[in-house]
Amino acid sequence: MYIGDPHDGSGLHHLLWEVLANSLDQFLMGKATRIDVALHADESIEVTDDGPGIPMGPTDHGPPFVEWVLTSLHHSATADGHAPHVHVGIHGVGLAAVCALSENLTVELRGARGRYRQTFARGAAVTELTRVGDPSRSGTSIRLKPDPDIFSTRWNVATIDQRLRELSALQPGLLTSFRSTQRHGPSDLRDLLDSRNSVLPEPFLCVRKENQMTVRIALDWNGFDGPEDEPTILQFSNLEATRDGDHMTGFKRGLAGAFARLGAGHGKAWVRPFEILSRGLSAVVSVSLIDPEYGDPTRDLLVHPRIGKLVERTLVDELPPLMNHIPDFRDDLLSRLRDA
Repeated sequence: MYIGDPHDGSGLHHLLWEVLANSLDQFLMGKATRIDVALHADESIEVTDDGPGIPMGPTDHGPPFVEWVLTSLHHSATADGHAPHVHVGIHGVGLAAVCALSENLTVELRGARGRYRQTFARGAAVTELTRVGDPSRSGTSIRLKPDPDIFSTRWNVATIDQRLRELSALQPGLLTSFRSTQRHGPSDLRDLLDSRNSVLPEPFLCVRKENQMTVRIALDWNGFDGPEDEPTILQFSNLEATRDGDHMTGFKRGLAGAFARLGAGHGKAWVRPFEILSRGLSAVVSVSLIDPEYGDPTRDLLVHPRIGKLVERTLVDELPPLMNHIPDFRDDLLSRLRDA
């Protein structure tokens, strides 16, 4: 109900995505710079960030705020109401559901007051919030072991590693590590491209921010003939993968519009030009916005005309100057458009 199928791996990994989202919110607010994930031998998994930590003070409900967050469902984007900012993906179920579905969960908070720790089991506190060390650099660590009575699958190392690589590439400046063996970042969107047979000197990166919306687009081309001919386009809204939506319509229109500005002469027609231009294309389209809307029950179809228009303008304005630096490739694409 809260996290998906407990038997195919999706529900299990959703626990981790929720904890990661809590740390990512701190990064998006400019209060954290790194997230480290460690998978332990007992199948528990730990997420550590260098943010300010979950508040520890008492609440109107009685227990410390951190205990309330981990044991009570809430309905706002974040329990402490620090909106507005771009939140990760769709508003999730929060840490309380994660705690309820964990055989045990330990949270450690670090800051100027010292190091504090509290332990939970299946959604209930089993210890009080206790000071366990001297003041140190701020941060939060959450270590959870999924309830084996609920989940029949194990953590997939490749799935976790790929997600952390995506997050580092989608959010410039974010540092991530997995099992403390490899630092993923600093990075950018171009690291997610398939550039094995690139015909460009360097992949393109287009970025634009406007009215609390951010568009980041990376593009590369791997030739026009053979198996590399089919386009590969990764798309994200607020760091979560999407199936389609207005951002993709804007991307297609923008790619065609950029070449119309270069002299392709196709006017407002964009469907056929996009089909030609996308041969061999590898691209990543990432958008960030406050309160995104989705057009289907699975919430992977983004409905937001303004972000679509911003994606389109980004490509129309920024791609032509980049193309002019590689005139042979630019002229080859223009020739293909004119001959179509």
